[in-house]
Amino acid sequence: MELTIKLWTKVGKFLELHQTLLMLLPIMRKNKGCRSSHIYRDVENEEVLFLSMQWDDSDALGMYLLSEDGGAILGVIDLRGKVIPIVDL
Repeated sequence: MELTIKLWTKVGKFLELHQTLLMLLPIMRKNKGCRSSHIYRDVENEEVLFLSMQWDDSDALGMYLLSEDGGAILGVIDLRGKVIPIVDL
């Protein structure tokens, strides 16, 4: 299962969001069922980031999102950006 989240950073929060996500990615990758996770920057709009994650299945992703680590990444996203999920099952 692949989940890509398009993030529009709040004004003045791009660098903070980018750096925080970079710190959280290695933690995410250690979770059971996480195959990969990456951050990409939109070359046409420098205030947009994409967080791309691949999981074994939706259960593994759900367990991660309900965990303390998952809550941390969701909190960071909520405080510093606006989100549009792009899901590919």
